[in-house]
Amino acid sequence: MEHDYNYYPAMGEQELLEGTTKGVVLGGIEVMLAKVDGTIFAIANRCGHMSTYLSEGELKDHGVKCPLHGAEFDLRTGAVVTPAEINPELTANYGPNTGKPLTRIPTRNVRAFKARVVDGVIQVGIPGDTSATALPNM
Repeated sequence: MEHDYNYYPAMGEQELLEGTTKGVVLGGIEVMLAKVDGTIFAIANRCGHMSTYLSEGELKDHGVKCPLHGAEFDLRTGAVVTPAEINPELTANYGPNTGKPLTRIPTRNVRAFKARVVDGVIQVGIPGDTSATALPNM
């Protein structure tokens, strides 16, 4: 099923350097932007395991590695490439998973968004969003 996308201006294209990431909030959604081989990618900025900022992680080919437990996500799709690697004795110390062994908290895929550059500005398409700050779907 095709979604209608509303595009939000994120930053100037020159602000996102090759091989780097940036975290932004667009329409109330935390998004990580990355530039790899001249292509701009946009995925959710929170890890699908423990919600750490992926923008603080390491780029690896067309993926990003979470700085907390090493989970890796594909920048093109948001899919888990490598689940979190955790000492089996560790337990969560906050949130709804408090006391639960971290190995039992699954690593979930993260959302991937459309990214484009229009007139030197990186825009991110978020499906189904009707916020007044979105740009027209061109």
